[in-house]
Amino acid sequence: MPDKEKEKEKENEDLELDLESLGLEDREIPPEKLTKLEKIGSGGFKDVFIGKFKNRKIAISEFRGQLSASKFLETLSLKE
Repeated sequence: MPDKEKEKEKENEDLELDLESLGLEDREIPPEKLTKLEKIGSGGFKDVFIGKFKNRKIAISEFRGQLSASKFLETLSLKE
């Protein structure tokens, strides 16, 4: 395997997050266990922050303001 491919493979391994090793049954982390640091972006409904969880650097997305029921359902349908 060429060196560049090996480097890319190693980089991908470093990015993998083992949820079980972090004690998570699902992909939602209770907010009180997160440390929110700086805002790095925003979209139509959410802001995105750099944060920390168990000494790991993570991205945190947070809904802005109040969502009406119809906007919430619209957001859920976009995930599918």
